[in-house]
Amino acid sequence: MESPDLTAAAWRKSSYSDGNGGACVEVADGYTGMLRALYAGG
Repeated sequence: MESPDLTAAAWRKSSYSDGNGGACVEVADGYTGMLRALYAGG
């Protein structure tokens, strides 16, 4: 299975994101099952 090209994807913040600036979960609209997690700090 090939990975879809997400360079033109419109990402939006999910309601599952941490509201305190820590973890952020984003969803690509129009791409079923595509999400990414971003973490601040380290």
